[in-house]
Amino acid sequence: MPPAKFSCPHCECEYTRRDSLRRHIKLHHRDKDLKRLRALAACVNCKARKTKCEGSAPCDFCLERGLQCKYDNGGGSGADQAQPEPATSSQTTIDCTNLWSPEIDQYVEAYFARFHPTWSFLHKATFSPRRELPFLVQAVVMIGLWATTQQSGAREAAIKLHEKMRVSIREQQKKWDVSGCKDDDPQLQEAWPIGTSQAILLFLVFTTMLETRQEAAAPSTQNDRDILIALVKSCRKRGMFSHENMITQFRSVGARPYHATLCAWVSVEEMKRFAAALYQVWRLYEQSGVLPEDEAELLEDEHLQFPMPDGEFLWDADSEADLLRRIGEEKSRGARPCEKEMQWLGTSWDDILTDYIRQREAAT
Repeated sequence: MPPAKFSCPHCECEYTRRDSLRRHIKLHHRDKDLKRLRALAACVNCKARKTKCEGSAPCDFCLERGLQCKYDNGGGSGADQAQPEPATSSQTTIDCTNLWSPEIDQYVEAYFARFHPTWSFLHKATFSPRRELPFLVQAVVMIGLWATTQQSGAREAAIKLHEKMRVSIREQQKKWDVSGCKDDDPQLQEAWPIGTSQAILLFLVFTTMLETRQEAAAPSTQNDRDILIALVKSCRKRGMFSHENMITQFRSVGARPYHATLCAWVSVEEMKRFAAALYQVWRLYEQSGVLPEDEAELLEDEHLQFPMPDGEFLWDADSEADLLRRIGEEKSRGARPCEKEMQWLGTSWDDILTDYIRQREAAT
């Protein structure tokens, strides 16, 4: 079966992963996307089916089904219909399905300000709560709550979210855990569940944080070690620690050179950082003495078959233009950023920069 293709509504680019298309839109069409997000109107298809629409272009409903996502701006404003009531500051239970709540943004900001500098495996510039997997947003909010020390009850709410996540992870384990699958199982051919894996990793990191602080209501790493083992085994089974597989997973279809390379670089870099962070967590659990002896060598240095992640200078770029500017600075200093990715993609940063400048000039 040929891989699915997700087409950009703003240009001719196509991708084999929906999250890659979302990242492309965030990087290359931010102004158009923000304009639609601010409108908060339901698209024509969602209105007809009375389906909740998050107001993006394209929305998730249309994106998943390959439908043309259109908005009828001539009718009544959809803002009042589509925007949920904001959560009040007195709430201690956070509804992470209400992604339009101002509180969600507050806790996401706290996450990136206080947790991200230490565990930087999510890409800040392209992370958007209203476009991400809700389960991943829940994990980010959980840690953002914990980091919001000045708000009464925030840490208790974080621990409650952590407990909810544990239940969800175990209930949905058959969907993400492929450790017991045979090599010819069709599930291994599906797109990697990146968002789910990142959320589970954040859950496990938070477990170690609670254990370190000896929180009274906190579970020990002993209780969650089976989740860690299943995640590591599943990643290995899918080949998620292989650089070649990372490149293949995020290679775009029919995209312009610089579009393809920027999205591939961000996605592959995020995967490398995820794998490195998972390795760190494995070592923390190993040091705590909770891993079974027969599983101790499940994740070793030799299993991480990819070059080290690039430095924070490129990773912290807040836009496409900023990333390309920083790459130019790196090259002017004699550095060769992301060289391995360029070789695999059959291009170079010189080609990317030239193509970017040419298209910018054509647009003016």
